[in-house]
Amino acid sequence: MQLFRRFFNAIVIAAVPVVITGCTSRTVCMLVSEREGLSKIDRTGRSCQLLEGPGPVKAMEGEIFVVRDGQVVVFDMSGKELRRISIGKDVHHVQELVVIPDGRLAFLDNRNDAVYFVDAKGEHIRTVSINEKQDKHWQNMDGVVTKNKLIVSENGENELIAVDLSNYEVSVFRGLQQLRGWLGSITYADERYFICQSRKIYSFTEGSPEITEVAATPEGNITGIAAAEGRLFVAVNGMSRIKKKSLSGKYSTKEGALYEVNPRKGKVKLIRDKLNYPGGVQVIRSEGNSKGECTQTRGTSPSLKLQRAGKSAG
Repeated sequence: MQLFRRFFNAIVIAAVPVVITGCTSRTVCMLVSEREGLSKIDRTGRSCQLLEGPGPVKAMEGEIFVVRDGQVVVFDMSGKELRRISIGKDVHHVQELVVIPDGRLAFLDNRNDAVYFVDAKGEHIRTVSINEKQDKHWQNMDGVVTKNKLIVSENGENELIAVDLSNYEVSVFRGLQQLRGWLGSITYADERYFICQSRKIYSFTEGSPEITEVAATPEGNITGIAAAEGRLFVAVNGMSRIKKKSLSGKYSTKEGALYEVNPRKGKVKLIRDKLNYPGGVQVIRSEGNSKGECTQTRGTSPSLKLQRAGKSAG
């Protein structure tokens, strides 16, 4: 399949305020995927482990989708297992998952430069290639659904790829070669796309050549981004901390953190540090108090283990 490429005559990188609107009737909590499992963190930094074990995670319409052991296990927001969806042999590798509002699932494969679409029961629908030729770059891949399109970042060439969800036609949505290094996590809010590259966050609107640098985290690499209530929430990996000292020198360990970003002012506020290799962040609505604390995270909350196929969680 030939990819239709869209070019702009000029690319402008600007540093101007970006405004995101949103409701404030309920507070938000973040679901952060860590090495040990899925953590629920409120805006004050309070947290509990909701699920044990790593794996791609997405939240949609009050449900949590977790890729594990050849299945997608679906939970409610309390961690109760609702159902399991088997991933068939047509899906060769899963780096990231995207839940499409109509119930379809899209599995992003950075090894084979492919996106696999299945229905709500796990039946394979279509496999699409995001490159004309598989290049083995093993690039970062993330995705967001907007206007009946799945936007994927990236294809290994600093390009965003669009997949039409009606006919699965593939095109280059936006070239961002002026940003050095691979593109990373992506989200969409108020007609703006927010794309991460290393520790920086950029935004743009469809059809405009302008790219706005919104903010940058103090260090590390952004591994996940989500938007809610006029703010961006980003998970960061690869932050250096001194672990111990000895006669042979200093040793460092890599830690992660969760930040809240005001895109209008470019300000970055730490919510929680010492996260264990966070791999992504999702925003959920949760009842809370006026300070934005999630009442569900107070005290000790037992974690729920994800079992292998054929066994229930408990």
